Amino acid sequence: MDKMIIRIAGDPDNYYVHFNRAFGFNSETQEAPDQVLVSKRSAGTGYSNSWLLAKLDADTSHTISNYQASGIDLIISVESIDLAGTPSKALVFIQYGPDPTSSPTPAPV
Repeated sequence: MDKMIIRIAGDPDNYYVHFNRAFGFNSETQEAPDQVLVSKRSAGTGYSNSWLLAKLDADTSHTISNYQASGIDLIISVESIDLAGTPSKALVFIQYGPDPTSSPTPAPV
């Protein structure tokens, strides 16, 4: 699914993941050109300050530890960034919790 900005809604904070492509109207961006950015702000619809948490390149990730006080980590990983394609793309995975097992757990006998 192609998206420009992904909002991960939460309480007390919302997290945002977006590809900061240095092209077109954004061609003169000075900070983190052609990287995936992770930011957060207080939940809600009104004005609020935001904080930049991570600038990610391909094969890097950012972990939000103890997401929503759940005891479970939220991991945002950038697998690849393709600047040659039309349109340019960043392939991003968002994982909540540990890696899935490679095979199902056998049923008890």
